[in-house]
Amino acid sequence: MVRTLNYISFAGNGDIKWVVDWSGGYSVKIGTWELGKAYRVRAEIDFVNQTADVYLGFAQKLIAKDLPALPKEFDHQRWGHVKLSKFGLSTGNFRDSGTNVVYFDDIRLETFHRIWPVDAPTTTCYTSGGKALPSTGENSADWFNYGNCGNWKVFDVTPGKELKFALRSDQCPSCPGCVLGDIDFDIYEYVNGQWVLKKSVDGPNNYCGLYDYFYYYTPQSDRIKVVARGGFYLELYQEFDSSSSTHAPIANAGGPYTANEGEEITFNASLSHDPDGDSLQYRWDFDNDGVWDTEWLNEPIISHAYVDDYQGTVVLEVTDGELTTKATADVTVLNVPPSVNITADDEVYAGAGLIINAAFTDPGDDAHTATIDWGDGVVDSITNAVSPIVANHTYNTKGVYTINVTVIDDDGGVGYNSVNVKVKVINATVEFGMDTLNLKSKVKWILCYIELEEGNVTQINGSTVYLEYNNTTISAYIGEQGWAKSEATDGNIVDSDGDGLLERMVGFNKSSIEVDEGEHLFYVKGRVAYHGYMVWFEGSDVLKVINKEKEGAKIRNK
Repeated sequence: MVRTLNYISFAGNGDIKWVVDWSGGYSVKIGTWELGKAYRVRAEIDFVNQTADVYLGFAQKLIAKDLPALPKEFDHQRWGHVKLSKFGLSTGNFRDSGTNVVYFDDIRLETFHRIWPVDAPTTTCYTSGGKALPSTGENSADWFNYGNCGNWKVFDVTPGKELKFALRSDQCPSCPGCVLGDIDFDIYEYVNGQWVLKKSVDGPNNYCGLYDYFYYYTPQSDRIKVVARGGFYLELYQEFDSSSSTHAPIANAGGPYTANEGEEITFNASLSHDPDGDSLQYRWDFDNDGVWDTEWLNEPIISHAYVDDYQGTVVLEVTDGELTTKATADVTVLNVPPSVNITADDEVYAGAGLIINAAFTDPGDDAHTATIDWGDGVVDSITNAVSPIVANHTYNTKGVYTINVTVIDDDGGVGYNSVNVKVKVINATVEFGMDTLNLKSKVKWILCYIELEEGNVTQINGSTVYLEYNNTTISAYIGEQGWAKSEATDGNIVDSDGDGLLERMVGFNKSSIEVDEGEHLFYVKGRVAYHGYMVWFEGSDVLKVINKEKEGAKIRNK
């Protein structure tokens, strides 16, 4: 395994100039270091004391344990350092002036690296000495649960590799008055978008060692949260993955996601990250069919609309340019029923065709069936309905009818709408040729005269005319006589009352009438050609009915 060494620097209490020289068992420059191999650094340092430190800066991970205040220009780098005292050096090894030549031997990559928090409370907190400490990022304060520091921090880790917790509290000789709590904490893992408590640790009280109380835990997910139940310092370490010089990115597809079909869903992979700090690209398979629906994208957020209901997963793949990782998220796309709108005339004549236009919309890519209930007992079914549905229906009886249109998509979604239509007839004025009807008289025909408010009586079809009373109907007599013809003739188009308005005369066979004596209301109905349709008309008149042998009836026309 290799790591890239980007820079070497020295820091101390005095003025320092330095020269870096490599020698020893390996010929190495600033560049790649291999795990397990040792290196020597030769430095020329003026006026240095034992607090001087050697900083070895790596672009990826750290090599050492302590982290003092860092130069501002390196705030965003990952650092490791070793102290001179680690090599048995002290102020006695250096001259107060002139050049000191120092060889740092056995410098190597450590197998464990320090893990820095990626998230913590944002309020600035302070050490017991009042020194300000940052609360987030890789240089976060190690202190938990002090003042405004907050009692939690989040760490990105490698699943399946053991974590080493190095802890101490703050009751030490350097701070005899600092009785700040116990090493007690909880470990949470981020699983399926939720923080799940995995372990509660009850450590010693007021432990004063120098990060030499250890706890070990192996995470199963890529993100943990440490929540303090006491006051302590924590440094967290994890072993390098020795199988690769780079770490695979950690993919997070967000979610779960829910929307209606046709609506855009905003998929967010912003929680994806790369342990090595590499930039990422993203691509998506929205229906988990194994075919990528996008190219590699630089942005983690994308919108997509499903054209049909869907219950499944979306697949995200992220890459750092070398390695890739996939993640999934649950997606629920709900079916939306069709929306139906009906356009039709408010009124129509009985006998005339009514045309309706039923337009429907569906955000899903669905097939549809439909039914039209005309409200008079007739129901039309449409197997493969396509919007708009245009249909025609004829009513033969006046009244108000409710038309219901129902559209069903292939996922069972039902949409419907209804309209009311008034069915009317042409009003007719009907007068019988007699005021009194004697059922035992010798008169054979009951004649009546029809005037229309609309239309032309010459367009009446005599074969459609009938007499209605007491739920009984009698058709008009059609014969060879002029007045009995089905079509209009000089014999059946008259002006019987002299008002200047033409009438259509029809006759009914008296012998067909069976009714009790008394006054009765008789309806005369039929059809007339009107605006291209055979429209129904209707009128009525009252007859006095008697049943006597010798009394005749007053007849207007014979």
